[in-house]
Amino acid sequence: SAFGRFLGALFLILPLWWLLAGYLGDDQGVGLRVGIRLVIPAVLAVTMVRSLDRRGETCLLGGLMLGLLIALVQAAVGAIEASGSYPWSVVLGSRLRVLGLHPNLGGALLAMGLPLALAWSRTGKGGKGAQRVLGLALFLGTAFALYQTGSRTSIVAGTVGAAFLYVLLRFRTKQRFAWVLPAGAVAAVLGLALFASPLGDPVRDRLDSMAQSQSGLGQRWHIWKMAWDATLSEPITGVGPLCFHALSTHAQPSYFDGTSQTLHTHNILLAASAGAGFVGLGIFIAWCLGIFEFGRRVLLREKGSGRILPAALVSTLVVLALCSQLDLGQSQVSFLPMFVWVCLGVLASRLSGTVAARESHAESTATYSCLGVLLWPAMGSTLLGFFLLASGNAD
Repeated sequence: SAFGRFLGALFLILPLWWLLAGYLGDDQGVGLRVGIRLVIPAVLAVTMVRSLDRRGETCLLGGLMLGLLIALVQAAVGAIEASGSYPWSVVLGSRLRVLGLHPNLGGALLAMGLPLALAWSRTGKGGKGAQRVLGLALFLGTAFALYQTGSRTSIVAGTVGAAFLYVLLRFRTKQRFAWVLPAGAVAAVLGLALFASPLGDPVRDRLDSMAQSQSGLGQRWHIWKMAWDATLSEPITGVGPLCFHALSTHAQPSYFDGTSQTLHTHNILLAASAGAGFVGLGIFIAWCLGIFEFGRRVLLREKGSGRILPAALVSTLVVLALCSQLDLGQSQVSFLPMFVWVCLGVLASRLSGTVAARESHAESTATYSCLGVLLWPAMGSTLLGFFLLASGNAD
């Protein structure tokens, strides 16, 4: 279809433009690595789901749940070990680090687990029995671990994702669902316009004052302004992917962060504009809107229990997009871990009709399950790798 060709063109243009921005930016090697990190996971994920069947989808979702369980067990074991040296009040009062990640990064992974756990609890026969109980137990365990991370953005995003899953499964008609994406886009544009207008002066003044105090939001506001200045300095191609830190470490720091938190933009849209210019930002926004429009078309096509997995994947992408507005903006590719490509591959299979409702390909069960189990650690390692890459360049 024309839409498929459009999304496919963006799939090629997006990494190519970032490669060009990296070549023209402050660090050519970083730009090349960004492109490689984009292409390889995409090829692997799309190849995996080309012949995906309904049994394989069920195994994939079950594998994700096993990966989530492993992450929760690892967190519990870590807390028990810490209790040997510190009182439980101190352990529970500390921010939980899942898979060794910063709480904001681990919190995002856990937030993504909320809609997936709810979806998995409904994929059993009639949504009943042991799978439903285990799914709800995973949901509650994930919610508690998410709370322990102290990542407010992830907590809000996970809550929104779980609610969004409910909405998607309830809105079964085209008339009800058609307004979701356009309404969200219009609301975002109007909100930004209002914030940038004179009516937003009191809010901006308040944020300026918060930047000189011990405020996480004030810290981010300070960094966002630096990212915007970086964009204006190179409006076409930006300063290069993952090169924001080279500019920000020489800028006037806010009271709270010094220069330790200026390695990345803390906002995915500003990361796209600072790293690849307004052209890169435009391509990225079009690509993101294309992803959600893709998911919307799949959901309009599916019926009954076939809607559960696509709805869960779309809801999880919503969680990741929300987290990327405040915490995961280390680079343009922090929105694009392997999980995003798996979601796209599954949705593409659904939309093209290649997913068959058959109980075959049992030999692929282990492959799907193993990928699902590894997905949480792999995604965490990818995000951590982006952060360490920026840190290494800063040193």
